[in-house]
Amino acid sequence: MICDVIVRNGSVVIPERLAPQPVDVAITDGRVAALLDRGDGSAREREWDASGCVVMPGGIDSHVHVCWPYLESRTMDDYTSASRAAAAGGTTTIMDFAMEGRDDPGEAVRARQRQAADACVVDFSFHLVVSEASPKILEGLAEAVALGVTSFKVYMTYRRRGLAVDPATLAAIAGRVAELGGVLAVHAEAADIDDSGTAEMQRRGLGAARYLPDAKPPRAEALAIAAAAEATAGGGGRLCILHLSSAEGLEAANEARSRWGQPEALETCPQYLLLDRRSLEGAHGQRFLCSPPLREPGDALRLWTGLAGGEIDFIGSDHCLFLTAQKDRFADAFWDCPHGLPGVETRVGLTMAEGLRRGLALQRLAEVTSTGAARWYGLYPRKGTLLPGSDADLAVWDLEDRSVIRSEGLHMGCDWTPFEGHESLSPPRLVMVRGKAVAGEGVTPPDGWGEFLSRSSGDTAMGVRR
Repeated sequence: MICDVIVRNGSVVIPERLAPQPVDVAITDGRVAALLDRGDGSAREREWDASGCVVMPGGIDSHVHVCWPYLESRTMDDYTSASRAAAAGGTTTIMDFAMEGRDDPGEAVRARQRQAADACVVDFSFHLVVSEASPKILEGLAEAVALGVTSFKVYMTYRRRGLAVDPATLAAIAGRVAELGGVLAVHAEAADIDDSGTAEMQRRGLGAARYLPDAKPPRAEALAIAAAAEATAGGGGRLCILHLSSAEGLEAANEARSRWGQPEALETCPQYLLLDRRSLEGAHGQRFLCSPPLREPGDALRLWTGLAGGEIDFIGSDHCLFLTAQKDRFADAFWDCPHGLPGVETRVGLTMAEGLRRGLALQRLAEVTSTGAARWYGLYPRKGTLLPGSDADLAVWDLEDRSVIRSEGLHMGCDWTPFEGHESLSPPRLVMVRGKAVAGEGVTPPDGWGEFLSRSSGDTAMGVRR
């Protein structure tokens, strides 16, 4: 067989199996042409050696925020820097958010496309944030679908930012999304609890970061999950709960699944698996502020068991890159501090290192870092697998090569990382997007290589639990 490129001698991980012996990935026209017996075939352009390594499907980070506003702040990256960082960490597709604009959902999508075009190193898509249910907005969601954006996010908190939806608005948006065959992704925290808890802390003058988990307890997450499940039940739509943070939230989701059949999917993030509220109690606790907040060590343990057992479907980073200066000026006012942690570059390496330590199989790690999001958001099997016919998005990892994360060694452009000192797999030896090397040893990232991924509504691959 003659192809364009061959990646030789790696142990190839696909959703169904780990190849029983090293095989070669043959790539033609940016797609996987075949999985060949070792040594078969020849390449017109180049052969890459993956001996001693595993070849994983390229990571899909379905939850990133680039150039994103938070009160008076804005994240300090752009699509060039964020996508280069993603590629360096083994992620080959990112999914960001477009704001509805309160006027023209279609233009909100097009504006984000213009920002990312000719800048992204990796492929990209978007979710549309919806915060009102006016006839104009609900009708305009059809244009977003026509543009290839078939997932819609609602916030159940953040009244101060003008994002929180009330129950009637949530139900109206959920119904419209179901009509369009889309996915409803929810930030599940009860606004009443958030607001009252924060007001109480303000009244008492308790603005240090350590008090945020008390203002926004796991009960706020659990009640919001139950409410979202009830609002979407029976409407034929698909519900995903974003950045699940607590054991109580997971139990609420499992109970709602039994009662309502919703939510169909759960996402968590590395910060809820690897960090806990003790990070908020240190000298620079404000840097670790995120929403939902970091929880107790027992919550992280329960999330790991849920991840291993299939209760949780995939891991996004919820990447929000704020510099220390942006965080530190609000050390005594968690309600004004921008919430969010940088993580698009570290997500896969951290997950794999800790997942392997906890006994997760490579197939499961491929699911939670890539395949699960691809299935849920209508990208599978183009993305999220290395089956013949799929895009040749891959990362070559040496499982024996570990390193300690240091902020100065990252590509994100941030002056800190919440995972400083954590063990991770060392960066992948090679990362490819549609058969082109975008990161790895000796590779120069090709700016603008990434393509917008248009997704169809009602895709039968969407919302299928495995």
